[in-house]
Amino acid sequence: MFDNKLPTVFTVINNPSKPVNLQIEARRVRLKNNTTPMLNNAWCYVKVPAPQPAGTSVLSNYLGPVINVTRNKPCTINWINTLVGMKPMPGMSAMQEAPPINPVPMGAICIAPTPMMQPSVGVAAHLHGGKVQHDADGWPLQPAGYVGNPYGFPSILTYIYPNQQRAAMLWFHDHAMDNTAPQVHAGLAGLYFIRDQSDTDIFNLIGGKQQELPLVIQDRNLNCNFHAVDYWAGIPTDCNNPDFAPDGFYRPEFLGETIFVNGRATPYHEVNRAIYRLRILNGSNARTYALALMDPFWWANANHSSRIWYSDCLRVIGNEAGLISPSSKLNATDYLLLAPGERLDVLLDLTDVALTKVNCLRLVNLALVSNFINTPTYLFTPPDPKTRGLEGIFQSDGLSVFVPNSPTDASLNNALKLGQANIMQFCLPSSTVPGATSLNTLALDQLLKTHGDDKGFVLDTASGKLKPNPANVFGTQEVRNRFVLLMNNNTPSSSTPPPYPISGGDWQDTQIWELGEAGMGPDWSVPFDVDTAAPNPAPGNHLASKTYSVLRTTFFQSANPPIIGSPTMSYPTVHAPSFQPKAGTYERWYVANIGNFTPVDVVDMHPFHMHLVNFVVTNRWVLNATGTFDPVAVPRALDFDGIARHDTVRVQSNELVELLVYFPPGYLGDYVYHCHLVEHEDMGMMLHFQTIP
Repeated sequence: MFDNKLPTVFTVINNPSKPVNLQIEARRVRLKNNTTPMLNNAWCYVKVPAPQPAGTSVLSNYLGPVINVTRNKPCTINWINTLVGMKPMPGMSAMQEAPPINPVPMGAICIAPTPMMQPSVGVAAHLHGGKVQHDADGWPLQPAGYVGNPYGFPSILTYIYPNQQRAAMLWFHDHAMDNTAPQVHAGLAGLYFIRDQSDTDIFNLIGGKQQELPLVIQDRNLNCNFHAVDYWAGIPTDCNNPDFAPDGFYRPEFLGETIFVNGRATPYHEVNRAIYRLRILNGSNARTYALALMDPFWWANANHSSRIWYSDCLRVIGNEAGLISPSSKLNATDYLLLAPGERLDVLLDLTDVALTKVNCLRLVNLALVSNFINTPTYLFTPPDPKTRGLEGIFQSDGLSVFVPNSPTDASLNNALKLGQANIMQFCLPSSTVPGATSLNTLALDQLLKTHGDDKGFVLDTASGKLKPNPANVFGTQEVRNRFVLLMNNNTPSSSTPPPYPISGGDWQDTQIWELGEAGMGPDWSVPFDVDTAAPNPAPGNHLASKTYSVLRTTFFQSANPPIIGSPTMSYPTVHAPSFQPKAGTYERWYVANIGNFTPVDVVDMHPFHMHLVNFVVTNRWVLNATGTFDPVAVPRALDFDGIARHDTVRVQSNELVELLVYFPPGYLGDYVYHCHLVEHEDMGMMLHFQTIP
């Protein structure tokens, strides 16, 4: 570990005045310094002057370019698919070539996809966090088709990004229907920064733009001496154990044993005693990280400080939707939670660290605990296959994060032997090297306050929280309530499933359900009362239960839709939207994460992502042992409830969150929302809303 230098130089595109051509190519890519793979091992976004055949040289990194744009200045990108088709397998339709990552075979015996899964026929680029028109959002059923595809999908799609939103770190990645997980895992991801005066102000405060360090964190399984990654190896299967793998899977999510940062396995980076701006993205398929900073060699030097944890060098100044006011300094033993799709903007202040004779700080991951039916085990204890291998799938703060009992706890050393515990190392100079000027926190917080408002939300001085912008011409009243269930089916195949109202066999392992007033469909009772019908409704009430109609459970109209190409050479019909918010208005969205054995289930955390919009977390409730919801009186500080805009939020096991959602004016049409554990998204945990005038 830590023998790869952190890549910090990417292809950078700054304020393009002409359309940018990004070509999707199968390429050979170095996964380790000084290695040269013999075969294509990744799919990459490659900047080209014009559409052309795929290149043949070895690339230094599989990550796409870094694009920097200025707020309110539009950018046009041509997404060009150069991938080709493959010979159809028996019983399957024509499809795009398989990614070179040892993918799960679509036609494999006992692990065949559910009837809802469609074969890949192209790539669909989505600017995650972007406020864009619906026809430039990467609609998963309108991809750039592979070369020569019989479905009529063009191989080039042109998207215009208006960039009319706050400065923030966005990212672009593939979003093709039912194939997001393997295609993003193959390398289809890149960074997109919207810049404004706030960036200049921050760089002036910390010592310059050169102090910015993007960190894209992903987990992988390696084979062939760092020549390729193995996707299937990260999804345990067992065809002979129907009790615990009824669909052939112990678990459907990918979990890798090696952590990559910026396309390199557990790298190191040489730093000075200065202040760095870390722009952190969790680009993993399913792994959540609890990031902490520590001295890994606290025990090795007799003259060394006995101090282990250094997370107090970290200060959060923003998240995926831009800057947060005020900044939030961590305590020494704190950690940052980052689910797939989430981003954080963090200052790393090393100006005083070297005085304690620390020459190395390691960024570690403490989300190492497996929990199944309330029996926690540390990940370094071999998991029982009967638990379906839930290690690394985050559930909740108290269940999933490893915290050593004391500085001498031997389990810490054992944990650090795990690849998935180690992110990267910062190598510091000796204590004789002079440090930079310490951070001016008063100036920082004034800067954050200055840049705190936008058209959707403004800072309320009295409460310190975000509130609707009173200048919104459509008003500030929440015009509708919406209720969404993130449903988890944990029923083993040998058990009698509990009664549920959905007919037609459309219950999958994970789903999103939309609820409405009773009398509109099959009934489902929830111990939470939400008025989903009245205009300008009151907030939800956790003191009452209510029976709702299940309006929708599937993205497609049919629970078991036909596969593309059979027989119509087109995708199945999409279910009509149940939710139609009005552009320019606010809505409350209530999102509950429960299982079908509630309240005794311990279920997966789901990162809930909505396209187009930003939202603020305004309340949380937790399901108790009696089956009712208790309000969370004091939210966890580093969740930034009330003070941060989000496009993705963790909804933990047996938790219900209230979101204040702003639908910007001028953006009409269909936008998806889904779980950002991308295997869940591919399994059907995705629906859509339609914004209307």
